[in-house]
Amino acid sequence: SEARILASVYLRTNGNPVEAARACYRGLLGQVPPDISIAGLGTTGSGRQIAGLHALTPAVINEIIAHAIGAAYYDPEVDTIFEIGGQDAKYTYLTNGVASDYAMNEACSAGTGSFLEEAAHESLSIATEEIGAMALRSRKPTNFSDQCAAFINSDIKSAIQEGIPTEDIVAGLVYSICLNYVNRVKGARAVGSRIFMQGGVCYNKAVPVAMAALLGKQVVVPPEPGLIGAFGVALDVRNKMRLGLLEPGDFRLRPLAGRDVSYR
Repeated sequence: SEARILASVYLRTNGNPVEAARACYRGLLGQVPPDISIAGLGTTGSGRQIAGLHALTPAVINEIIAHAIGAAYYDPEVDTIFEIGGQDAKYTYLTNGVASDYAMNEACSAGTGSFLEEAAHESLSIATEEIGAMALRSRKPTNFSDQCAAFINSDIKSAIQEGIPTEDIVAGLVYSICLNYVNRVKGARAVGSRIFMQGGVCYNKAVPVAMAALLGKQVVVPPEPGLIGAFGVALDVRNKMRLGLLEPGDFRLRPLAGRDVSYR
């Protein structure tokens, strides 16, 4: 049967997965009927274990599987997933809808959303929401290569002093994220024939456009790219319940939003 995202909250964890989860439950309260009973609840991402403990759910699923399931739901033929989030970047290769190869950025933040936000804000005083439209106006993006995050601000300052238009600098930043991903995350790994690009960075339309231009291939951005991992978790939980591998529960948003966790 068809599955759809009926309610969503997209926010930062701010280093506290439990408080972020509670804020998420509070945000969902206003979007769904108050007496709704939720049979399954799953968690994923870097804070998935503690968020799962807080929710008292056994359905804790790693993000590689979650993103693969979410992408394959939209297109069973997908074989390559480029995922760029706020804090990290991942590459997954699928064989028959199952992850068969995987890589993640090792150390540098230069290929992530937070890097793009901070560089645009600190050096150019440009809000995150403005980056995409501004970059798409560029006709000659500045070449920052796959510059390390530690040095990019001085390169931006040099570009400003040289009188390079702001939209070209912003487009150069977008390209640098994609170059960093291609060189340091994907590396020599295969790129298949059906590429999905997902993660919150894809709400910035310039990023997948730059990636497609770099690769010379079509890149598909699925609906709600920042929620694909969460959608994949929901699909996996539903499937496990249907197979009898997970007992249906009764999760209620208001108690979850109010549930505090005391550290001893």
